[in-house]
Amino acid sequence: MVAINNKHIIHTATITIESTKKYSGSGIYDYVDEEGGIQQISFPEITVDTLRSSAQGYIAAAENFMLSPAFGFQGDVQLFSLNKDLTFTGAASVVHDCDIKSYSIKFKSAIDPKNVMIPVSDKPRDINDNLVFSGSYINIDSAHIYPAFLSAQKSWSDVGLVTPNGYMWYNKSKNSYLIASKEKLVDPSLPSNLIEFNKESCSIYGEGKINFGTNFDLVLTSQSGQFEQKIDSGKVTLRTMLAFDFYFSEGALTMMGDELKMIPTLKAVDIGSDFYRKGMINIFGEEIAAGISTDLGLYGSLRSIPKGFNYEIVLNDVNLYWDEYNSSFRSVGPIGIGFIGTQPMNVYVDGYIEIQRRRTGDMFDIYLKADNSTWYYFSYMRGNMMAQAGNNNFNLLISTEKLSKRKHPESTVRKPYSYMISVEDRLPRFIRRMEEVPVDPSSNILDGSM
Repeated sequence: MVAINNKHIIHTATITIESTKKYSGSGIYDYVDEEGGIQQISFPEITVDTLRSSAQGYIAAAENFMLSPAFGFQGDVQLFSLNKDLTFTGAASVVHDCDIKSYSIKFKSAIDPKNVMIPVSDKPRDINDNLVFSGSYINIDSAHIYPAFLSAQKSWSDVGLVTPNGYMWYNKSKNSYLIASKEKLVDPSLPSNLIEFNKESCSIYGEGKINFGTNFDLVLTSQSGQFEQKIDSGKVTLRTMLAFDFYFSEGALTMMGDELKMIPTLKAVDIGSDFYRKGMINIFGEEIAAGISTDLGLYGSLRSIPKGFNYEIVLNDVNLYWDEYNSSFRSVGPIGIGFIGTQPMNVYVDGYIEIQRRRTGDMFDIYLKADNSTWYYFSYMRGNMMAQAGNNNFNLLISTEKLSKRKHPESTVRKPYSYMISVEDRLPRFIRRMEEVPVDPSSNILDGSM
């Protein structure tokens, strides 16, 4: 038996001692996992260099070695006398029976057997050096969202709703694999990205900055929130905060905000919730979000417009589901309005939202209805922002503006943009289309998984 720096014990050893400072040999190391299980690692090469001992070994796939009950391993393993933990260089595998193909992920890291955490880069690869992906991915070719956990991508152009990196860790109490930053794993209240794969319910959950994979050219959007996908059914539901930055009449937006604020019966949005706090940080950044929170808490409005506040409409609580037939995200239930221009609202209204991905150009529709006479509609497609309201003064202001004022200063032939009054039948057609689709009320995501 050989004790190395009082940190590691190697038994069944064969050692050749050349001097007090130099020896070599081989031996067996007992790896003890978090549950006290013992697995033996063979170190055929044990050496010492400048009073520092080290050992090299290899674990073959056929050995079925487990870093913990949740993670398998194959590859090289090293022991360094100054380090408490062994260093593993190879590929870690996950254990589950869900209908999803997971590959082993390459990594190199010291591993604490009592708390196994596998590093995951922003471009993780499997043992054959192929990229692997985790989350729910939008496949534009088939209008499909498919689940992935350390899985192959169907197409290079597929977009993940939430992209994780950091470390992979297994939460025994939830039967879930998590991928997030080490800080997020320790403190789930942080607003950063996370992917969770529950091997008991066979579902994928994600939260953080959301990417719909859409491109609206001169209309910019930002999304935050959480989603869940059931692997067996493929059903995808989301709870989101949506922000839209588009060129529009400031006077019309002021008119819209003023009218909505005149309705005292609208239900208030909970701006003290974790969901709201995370969303504001993900969309605006910590500094701006903190400033907005302070102003709203003290004054009920913004004392000044923060630099970087560029959004015309911020919707701060929107439940969505993926409609595969129409290749669109569609809203269900009340819609929380956060800001109209720089005016804070924080109220719920009725209405519909649809965000569509199209080869001919992505588009969206926003219909916000406070009551039968107070409603606003925005519809964007291929460089045209169409708007209409129950407020005739709003409609008159837009329809009488000159084209030169309604055209984006950066509008070009390749990337055109102008806003205009909507054609009369566009909103009724949109409402009919949304009401024809049966909605499963269980599609609401009421709270986060973490």
